[in-house]
Amino acid sequence: MTIQVVSLAERPELADRIGELEGESFPEYINAEPTWEACFPKILDVLAHLQVFLVEEETDELLALICNSAFKWDGDTATLPGYNDMLRTTLLENEQDITPNVLCGIMGIIPEKHQRKGVSKKLYQVMLQLTERYNFKYVLSPVRPTLKQRYPNFTTEEYLSWKTADGRAFDPWIRSNESMAPKFLSIAHNSINISADIDQWQRWCDMEFPASGEYVIPDGHKLLKVDRENDVAFYGEDHVWYSYPVK
Repeated sequence: MTIQVVSLAERPELADRIGELEGESFPEYINAEPTWEACFPKILDVLAHLQVFLVEEETDELLALICNSAFKWDGDTATLPGYNDMLRTTLLENEQDITPNVLCGIMGIIPEKHQRKGVSKKLYQVMLQLTERYNFKYVLSPVRPTLKQRYPNFTTEEYLSWKTADGRAFDPWIRSNESMAPKFLSIAHNSINISADIDQWQRWCDMEFPASGEYVIPDGHKLLKVDRENDVAFYGEDHVWYSYPVK
């Protein structure tokens, strides 16, 4: 198998194929989150050179992708934005011609059949190449743990404290990231936050919410908070900020 590394600037038509990977990795309410829907297509457009795909040359199958944003950061963990704010900041600073010093991975997807084959390390190598080519000072990523939805009643802090028998991180995506020796920066609480009317949530989750309260929802990392009186439900999801070695 021959793996090609191509940017969206080189193959713009690949933007229409992101759904091939995205759909199997995220629940519908994450894909339909308003800030993501508004910002992501624009980021793909203005930062096409930072969006990278791994493609099998013989079949043109998508093996993985890493989508990136870029913004300016002062190095203080207290000023790290949440996911939604980071997307908005990326576009605002781009419009204002502010030179970014952060290359930020905003979505990395490796289908299950291609996991545990060294693909994540290949993506990291791509990030380092982008950093050198475009003179970024930091490589950051707000990481979304992959198995947190199985334990929505535990806090992110509790979940991150869990270890395997050999002392590694319990979560496989956190474990994969930690193999690249990143520095833990902070937990961004409610990094993605979604409010919508109850009918919309019932369609997204394919379940009923007959009373106010907190519900376990499909693939939810945290509990959905339902307020029947005001016809609204809120979901907030945490991310884990890591900084990766640049050299």
